[in-house]
Amino acid sequence: MVSAGTPAVDLSGRRLGRNTLWNLLGQGIPLVVAVWAIARLISGLGDAAFGVLGLAWALVAMGGEVGVARAGTRFAATALGRGDVRAARATIFRVVRWQLGLGLAAGALMAVVGGPLVGWLGIEPGLAGEAAAAFRWVSVVLPILTVTAALRGGLEATQEFGVLNAIRGVGVTALYLAPVAVVAAGGSVVWAVASLVPVRAAMAVGFGFALTRRLRHEGAAGPDVAPADGGESATVSEGRDAGLLHFGVWSAVSTVVSPILVYVDRFLLVALASTAAAGVYTAPFEAVTRILLVPAALAATLFPAVASLQHGADRDRLPGLVARSVIGVGLGVGVIAVAVAAFAPALVGFWLGPAADPAVVPVIRWLLVGLVANSVAYLPFSVVQGLGRADLTGVFHLIELPIHLAFATWAILRWGVVGAAIAWSARTWLDTALLAVAARVLLRRTVTGEGS
Repeated sequence: MVSAGTPAVDLSGRRLGRNTLWNLLGQGIPLVVAVWAIARLISGLGDAAFGVLGLAWALVAMGGEVGVARAGTRFAATALGRGDVRAARATIFRVVRWQLGLGLAAGALMAVVGGPLVGWLGIEPGLAGEAAAAFRWVSVVLPILTVTAALRGGLEATQEFGVLNAIRGVGVTALYLAPVAVVAAGGSVVWAVASLVPVRAAMAVGFGFALTRRLRHEGAAGPDVAPADGGESATVSEGRDAGLLHFGVWSAVSTVVSPILVYVDRFLLVALASTAAAGVYTAPFEAVTRILLVPAALAATLFPAVASLQHGADRDRLPGLVARSVIGVGLGVGVIAVAVAAFAPALVGFWLGPAADPAVVPVIRWLLVGLVANSVAYLPFSVVQGLGRADLTGVFHLIELPIHLAFATWAILRWGVVGAAIAWSARTWLDTALLAVAARVLLRRTVTGEGS
């Protein structure tokens, strides 16, 4: 039975550790497939066409982050932390509806600008038609992605990471295998992008089924309770949807701007160099950043846990939990980065063959410099947003965007593909510094009660 003020989810250290392990498995297995698949796709498509596929992947990643899904996760987790199952359900389903509307709008916008985007980027005439068609398929997948984000966020809020990662692991693996199968059968980059649609749809159905089943179980486990203070649920209303919308808008700023910061280098390479240059950059970037599955796995568990613990008696656990996480991730990813940098030439030769572009090795090494900072940044980012200050992360990303665009443009013009890697790494260190300071201040206020 669930009583008011009693967490409706297990937030023990053992449960959080198990959830992190589930995240590692759910993302780690596709990592192996991704490394193999990228090499097959480059071989089958060539650098230029693979560059178009890389742009499509980037557009999907950026468009899929549109909306307020993260707000749903945070507010639903806060509700469950207080034992308010009714408010958690209401929050999740409200956000699903909002995400569908936003996804349809994003897809319509992409359908309109996809063709002109090809011209703006200056994609070579021989690939322009295929690129435009590929971008139209991106517009189809965007509504699926935004709804999927809300459903996945609901599962994260309920700490249901086992089933979440079972679905994600199979789905993400299929996202790489499907384009490989298409290209092996003689299909073009257009059909490689189109193959993402049925896979993404199947993942959305899986998440939806699992979430509905979980929420029905919560409803059967005990009564829907009112908040401990006797007022209307603080998760959905303090001024109705004002809190959810405020967090959602600022969270959306980060979830839209952050992928732009990550992927804009590819578009700048196409515009300032060539589509082939984007292909050369995309391969090592996709491979190296897969190492981020370690901090991503931990951050995905930490975010809803911080939201649930924020107002509870166990909130003094937070600083130690975060400190241990940062140290462990920093050391672990640092060791991996040094090892990969040292053996980069041999690894590239084994992975892409002797014909690989010579720039790939220095690109990998520069990306690894930023990778260490980026891996640590996942944790203070989750803390800042978990404590409800999505406005801070949004402001940080808005500050970083013009700085990164200016520096990346200059670096690409000066050093080409390697310049893109240098710019990406420099931006990650700036981002990490800002987030670390903010997280430290907020944690101190939360533990002492100043933030209550």
